[in-house]
Amino acid sequence: MSSLYEVVCEEATKLSHKGIFKEAFQFEDKICGAIKFSAEKGIYVSPPREILNLPTFSGNKYQVDCFFTYNKITYAVECKRRQITTRDQIYYFNSILLDYVLGLKVHHIDHFVKGIFISTAPIDDNSLKYCIVYAITVIHPDFPPIEYMLSKAADENLKRALMILQEKLPHLNPLFKEGQVDNLHRDALNLLDEYKYLIGLWKVHRGG
Repeated sequence: MSSLYEVVCEEATKLSHKGIFKEAFQFEDKICGAIKFSAEKGIYVSPPREILNLPTFSGNKYQVDCFFTYNKITYAVECKRRQITTRDQIYYFNSILLDYVLGLKVHHIDHFVKGIFISTAPIDDNSLKYCIVYAITVIHPDFPPIEYMLSKAADENLKRALMILQEKLPHLNPLFKEGQVDNLHRDALNLLDEYKYLIGLWKVHRGG
C-alpha cells in the first residue's frame, strides 16, 4: 500500500486535460507495476485491464484495472486519474464487487474478493463511510493508507493508535460475514472520524 500511495501523490501533481485517456492508462500501468514490484514471491498480479475470471451471480465477467490474489483473497483495484471523483464511480465499482461476492457464495467457493479504490482526487465523507462499510480500501492524496502512515511514523503512541484502528476496520465485504452486521453502518462514521483524526496527528508529527 505504501508504494501505491506514493504513486498516487506523484500523479496528482501532474493532472491536466491533455491526453486524458492515454494518461489514465499509464496511471493504471504504474499502479500495476508498483503492486507487482512489491508483491511477495508467488503472488499472482494481473496485467493491467484484465478480465477477473471468478464466478459472478449474474454470470457476467468484468475487466478490472488490476488485481492480485493473496491468502484466498482476490484484491480488485480501480484506478481514477482525475481532478474530481464522483460517488457513482465508487458505487459502480462496488456493484461489480458485489456480483463477484454473491457468485462466490452461491457456488460455495472458499474465496473472497476485496476492493481497492485509488484516486488522484479527494473523496467526500459519505463515499468514504460507504467504502468503510463495504471494506473497500481507499487511497487518495489526503487519505493515506494506514500501512503507509505506520511506515513513516516515529511516535510509538501514534503507531499503536494506527494499529488499533487497523484492527477495527472491516476487512471483508459484510456479505461474507455470518450473523449480525447491524452495527456496521453505525460504526462507519466513528471509524472515519478516528481515521481522519489520526491522519491529522500523523501530518503534524511529520510536519506536513
